[in-house]
This record gives sequence, structure tokens and C-alpha cells, in this order.
Amino acid sequence: MPSKQGARLFWRLSNLRHPNADLEQNVKDHLLNHAIQVLLPYEVMDRDLQDELDIQLVTLLPPDEGYQVIRASLADILAQVLNTAIILQEGASLQAVSLAERLESNHSAAITPDGVLHMAVSSEVYARLGITGARSPSNKDRYNLSLDLKAKSLQPGQERYAQVLAKVRSCIAPQAYLARLEVNGQLQDIGLPREAITPSYGTEAWMPLHSEGRTQPGLLLPPLSRATFQRLGVGMEPGAPAPQPAGPQEPAPGGAPAPQPSIPQGPASGGAPAVPPGALQGPATGGAPALPPGTLQGPAPGGAPQGDAAAAGGQAAGRPQVRSSSAAPRSAQQEWELRRAITGLHTWLGALACGLGHTTCNDMLPDEVMPPQSDDAPLRTPEEEERRILGTMVSRMWKGMLTQRQVQDVMAAASHLAASGRVPWAAVQVWGFADTPVAWRGLEHGAAWGGAGESGYTVVLMREGDYCIFRPLGPNEAPA
Repeated sequence: MPSKQGARLFWRLSNLRHPNADLEQNVKDHLLNHAIQVLLPYEVMDRDLQDELDIQLVTLLPPDEGYQVIRASLADILAQVLNTAIILQEGASLQAVSLAERLESNHSAAITPDGVLHMAVSSEVYARLGITGARSPSNKDRYNLSLDLKAKSLQPGQERYAQVLAKVRSCIAPQAYLARLEVNGQLQDIGLPREAITPSYGTEAWMPLHSEGRTQPGLLLPPLSRATFQRLGVGMEPGAPAPQPAGPQEPAPGGAPAPQPSIPQGPASGGAPAVPPGALQGPATGGAPALPPGTLQGPAPGGAPQGDAAAAGGQAAGRPQVRSSSAAPRSAQQEWELRRAITGLHTWLGALACGLGHTTCNDMLPDEVMPPQSDDAPLRTPEEEERRILGTMVSRMWKGMLTQRQVQDVMAAASHLAASGRVPWAAVQVWGFADTPVAWRGLEHGAAWGGAGESGYTVVLMREGDYCIFRPLGPNEAPA
């Protein structure tokens, strides 16, 4: 049943080494990724540091051929995928999304990395396809269908294989698709036959990821850390490792380094992360978190990447469902400050992602996340205050079609930078496509239509492996 609270902002504070760490699972649950942006703050004007961070950002995602843009029949794409059995190979990952049609037009299709075909079609097309689906919770004339392409009944030679391809060919008109196929991390051509790609019928091209960097000076930079949230009355979940003093780790018995499976321990030679790509955390449990995650209620607007991240969830309402390490309950004033801090921080990060000016961004930053000033401390002059708190943000965005592996690599590299102390913290923002038929875990996309919330999320990576994740939720979605 849809939530009576409407759209909400889910957030959670945890640690990469916590048994219930959910960051890696979060990356897997977000099925299709259109863009990713990394924000790195620094407080002291240091040209060498800025140049180093610029180089780090450029090399976070190694350049490759990107993704394919194919105009062809969906039936031809499915036939090639099923005939080659490419998605049954170990280490293979295929994703594709229709480009020409809007979701509101009731004709949208996508193949997700878990090997499932998702389609959103009109009631007329649904009746002709003969494939079982479900009526959209947001549009009475739209049906959502899904087919597991790994099922034995869809393998060549099976009766259902021929039936599905024939129905899809007759009901779904050729259109443009973005597609990316990886096998063991190597990009491969889908390999459509020549008869499927002709000047009069279809086209095929490779597109690289679009990359753009930005430097934003004159910003108020909050010192985000576990202590910042503890000051707001939010404690870390039981079981998280305690903060460790900076310095080398003690060797384990026998002279071997102490094992650290989930968080980078410092830069390797040459400045490269001393962690395998995508290594974000240890094994996550399959059950629910030991403590309820935080949930703030408020409108979470939908839209394309230009606007998704800018929305914080509006005015918060209701009480955040988190537990504090303090035995004393929070007062009404502390609850209000917590809601203001969380939604305000999410708004501020979204404004930075959209490239708004420093004055606008500074006005959006809530006071609750800034360092408190002692009543006994002498008042600073405006010039002293500005020098004390103003800093610079360097960022880079990649846009096109990204795999979950690429998102994991970026998360691991950003976590390494925060853990190494070169930056006080790092933020990673991920956006999906505006018009895919699915978003989180196969649920319908779009908070505005009662679906699965916005197709995007934000992660703040802090020192010692701490992180805070933000996700707008739709009324039909409950946090996992």
C-alpha cells in the first residue's frame, strides 16, 4: 500500500566496516546509472593540492569507448542477446535503455544488469503482447512488464522464445537504445547482425562518457564527521568500529598487516588507491539493519539529473526514525534541529551539484552542521570569520551510461581520499535516467507518479570509513 506520508527522504549513518553496512548493496539496487559526480572540499588555498585533486578526479574513471547508441528493433536486440547467451556467462553484465520515448508516452524499455527486460507499455500494446504484467500504480493506462532473460523458457529452440520475439517485433516499433555490455570488466560490442543495422532501418555508434570538471571557491564548508552527527544527537549504530587515531596500523601476529577488508588504508605508491576497485565494505547481511534507518518526510521532486540532486525533500515533517547513542530522548528543539540539518545538508549538496553560485549555496547551508562557537570565545571580525570557514570545492561529473562496477570504483576511490586525510570528506552523487521503466530494485520510476522515488542518491564519505547516505523515497517504497 502507498505510504500515507507521501514522498520522504531516507538517510542513514553507518560505517563501511559495520556488519550492516549497506553502501555496496545500495549501488547494486540502483539498476541503471546515467551520471555520477564527485565533490571534494578543501579549506586552505593550496594550488598544489587543487592540481592534485584535479588529477585524482580525472583518473577516477579510466577512459574507455563508453557505450553504444543503437537504433534497431528491440526484438533484434533480444534475439542477439538470447542466441549468444552472453548474459549467462560469468562476469557478463548487459544494460540497455530506450532513448526516444518518454515514460509518460507509455512506451519505454530497459534491460537491467540482473538480466531482466522491463517494459512500460499502454493498455492496447499490453493486450497485444500477451505477456503477463501489472497495472502501473500511477497511470491506469500503463502496464509494467518484466521478463527474466536468463529463464530456460526463453532460450533458443523453446516455444516461448519464438512467441516473445514475434510479439515484441510486431508491437514495439524500432527506436534508439543506449547499451553497454561488459564481460569480466572488458567492454564488448553487442554484435547485432548486419541485417538489423541498415541505413534505412537502424544505426549504430559508440559514444564516450561526457566528463566535466568544476571549481567553486568561496564556500562555507561544514566539518562533516561522526562528531557532527553526534552533536545533533545521532549516534552510530552499535557494532561500528570506534574512531582510530591517525597513524600506521599495528601488524597482526606473525608480522602480516592487520586485515582491513572494507576501507582503504592510505595511498599506495604513485598516489593510487591501495584498495581493489569497487572494494567498499565487507560482506553485508541479508536481513534488515539492526536499527531502523532515518526517514524524513517531505516532498521529493522528480526529474532529470539537472534537478534531481538539487531537491532536498523540502520541509521535513515527522520524527526521524533513528536511535541515538544517548539514553536521554531528544527534545522537540533537538528534533527540529536534526530535521533542519539533514534536509538542509541534502539541499546544499544538491545545489553544489547543480553548480549554483557560492552565495546561494552558502545561504542554503544549515547552521546546525557548522562548528559551534563557545559563548566565552571572543567575537571574530567578519574578515576573520570569512578566512576561518571559507573553502573551495572541486568536482567532476561523468554522464552517459555507467555500470554498477564503475560506480563502485568511484565510491572506493572517493572513500580512499577521505580516509587518507587529503580532504576532510567527499560526496558522491549518482543519478539514473529520467524515463526508464524501473529504478530501485525493479520498482517503477518516479516519485511524482507514486513509484519508487527519485532515481538517484547521495553519499557523504567521511574519515574512518563513516558514511551518510541520502535517498528520496516514493510513497510505494520502504527503505530496505
